[in-house]
Amino acid sequence: MLKAGIQSYSFLMRLSGTRILIYLKLGFQRCPINDRQIEGDKVTFPSPFYLWEAMMPSINTASDLINYQDGTVVSREVIKKDSGTLTFFAFDKGQGLSEHTAPFDAFVYILDGSADIIISGKKNKVKKGEFIIMPANEPHALSALECFKMMLVMIK
Repeated sequence: MLKAGIQSYSFLMRLSGTRILIYLKLGFQRCPINDRQIEGDKVTFPSPFYLWEAMMPSINTASDLINYQDGTVVSREVIKKDSGTLTFFAFDKGQGLSEHTAPFDAFVYILDGSADIIISGKKNKVKKGEFIIMPANEPHALSALECFKMMLVMIK
């Protein structure tokens, strides 16, 4: 029998177009993780009956997790763990991130629009449905050619 507050878990993430399915693996059962509380290695559920409901797949459209705002960059961190992060960004046209470095490899998947991503001085134009990997400790910057959304996965 599954119990609330399971101590060990692992994630399974699958990209399907712009839909992202994130499941929590509990023994032989798979439960979608949205609407659950996750703190460190502890998972809690609102009620014992919730586990039954949680076994039904939940699909979210990644580009709907974050909205554009005029003249700014919006970010939403969805997962923050010692092993890495999953963050969604929405950039208004002309916005960007100035050159910087990160101590970890970063996977960028473009959900909507297009952008220039400069890595170690080399300009890369990426558009909806494409991804690029930014190596650790390499200087990089982003510039929105039009409104664009991206998913950033950083693995430590």
